[in-house]
Amino acid sequence: MYKTMPEISAGAVLYRETEREFQVIIYSRKNASQWCLPKGKIEKDETREEAAIREVKEETGLEGQIIEHLKDVYYSYADKRRKLHLNKTVHYFLMKYCQGDINTDDAGVEDVLWVDIDEAIEKVTFENEKQILRKALSVLRQY
Repeated sequence: MYKTMPEISAGAVLYRETEREFQVIIYSRKNASQWCLPKGKIEKDETREEAAIREVKEETGLEGQIIEHLKDVYYSYADKRRKLHLNKTVHYFLMKYCQGDINTDDAGVEDVLWVDIDEAIEKVTFENEKQILRKALSVLRQY
């Protein structure tokens, strides 16, 4: 029997504007064949916003400024290695690219790409991240 525990993370849709479209950052996980948005666990004494900024930097090498909160996502999964059932919350933010080059020392990251947001919607693995990207596009088109 697995013990049930909460897990809280923060992540972002990091974007930049090009002449023809908005581009966003996605990354692939090593050994998983999954394309994702940057996100990770909130550390002790860290705000959701601070965690999102830190996770983007750690997973991509890029720095951004939070524009607004997009949406919270909730899901559950089993961590068989730790024998846990995790009820996960991810707080997603819209973040504007400020500086940096793609570079990461994160052992779990295979590749990091700037792609047009429509391509990102098609490429990310999980439906909840597709929904986050659609929400981000809707917000960006209002600016």
